[in-house]
Amino acid sequence: MITLQTHKKLIFIMLVAILLFTSCSASAPALLIGNSPVDDEVYAYFLNSVIDKKGKKTSSEIIIEATEGVRYYVKVNTSAAKRGIILSPSEKTELSERLSDFWAVYGNYYNKIGISKQTVHKIFESEAYETSLLKAYYGEGGQNQASEEDVLSCLNKYFIVFKSINGYFTETKENGEISELSELDKELLTADYEKAAKQISDGELTFEAAASRLSRNHIGNAPETVVLKRGSPYYPGSFFDEVAAAKADTAIVVVCEKNVFLVIKESIEVGSDYFTDNYLYALRKLKGEELKSLIASESSYQANVFQSKAESIYNRIIKTKGGND
Repeated sequence: MITLQTHKKLIFIMLVAILLFTSCSASAPALLIGNSPVDDEVYAYFLNSVIDKKGKKTSSEIIIEATEGVRYYVKVNTSAAKRGIILSPSEKTELSERLSDFWAVYGNYYNKIGISKQTVHKIFESEAYETSLLKAYYGEGGQNQASEEDVLSCLNKYFIVFKSINGYFTETKENGEISELSELDKELLTADYEKAAKQISDGELTFEAAASRLSRNHIGNAPETVVLKRGSPYYPGSFFDEVAAAKADTAIVVVCEKNVFLVIKESIEVGSDYFTDNYLYALRKLKGEELKSLIASESSYQANVFQSKAESIYNRIIKTKGGND
C-alpha cells in the first residue's frame, strides 16, 4: 500500500476508505468495491467525468474522486435492488432514447477511450434507479414525502411562466445591415410598450391586441406561453428576476440593454401542468443531497484501487484528449 505525499491527502483517503496498491496482475481490475471487482470500463467512465470537470487536479486526486463516484454508483444499484425497484416500460424507453441521443454525439470518443455503449447504458440505468429512489423516498406517497408547498416554493424560485412581446433596440436596413436605434427612438419604443402595458392593466386592451399593435417592433407570431428556467441563456440576465418579482396576471415592461419586453407572468399552481412537468426537478433541488447522504450511509464498502492499473486508464484518457495531467 502506498502513502500519498501529504498528510492531508492520507487523512482524506482514510476517511473515504480508499486503499491504493502499487501493483497488480495485468488481468486484475483497477478497482474493487468491497470484494467485488468493478468493470474497468465503468471506472474509466467516472475517471473521464472527473477529468472533464473544471479545476486543476492531480492524477491522484482524480483517481480518488472517480473512485468515490463508482462507490456511490454501486450503492445506488444495491439500494435499488434491496427495494425491488424495476424501471417501468416508459422509463426504459426514456433511457433508451437518452442513450441513443448521447451515443450519436459522443459515441466515437467513448469508443476511443475504451468505453462501450453497453457500459454507458449501465451508468444511465443506475441514474434512473437513483431517480426512482428519490421518488420512493420523497415523491407522492413516498416514505418522507416532500410537501406540495415546498415543491411549489422551489418551482417559483427556479421557474417563471409568462407571455411576452419582445421589442428590439435595433433595426434592419434595406441592405440587410443591422444598426442600433438612437437613444430617442429607444425611449419612444419603450414608451409605446409602457402605454400598452397600462392599457392592458386598465382593461382597455388585450395582450393579443397589444402584440398586433406593436408588431413592427417584435418578432414572431401571436405570443405563446413560455416556461423559463433561472439561468437560461435565451433571455437577458436581469429579465428572470424582474418577472419573478412581478405580480401574476399584471402587465409589466422590462427594459434591458438590447430589448424591451411587455410581459404578463402566469402563476404556477399546485396540480397545474407546469407543476407536474417540473415536479421532479424541484424534488431533486429539495431532496437530492439528502438522498445522496442517505444512500451513502446505508453501506460502507471499502474501495481498493490498484494504482498502476488506474493510472494506465487515466493516461489513456488523457492521451486521447491530447492533454497533460
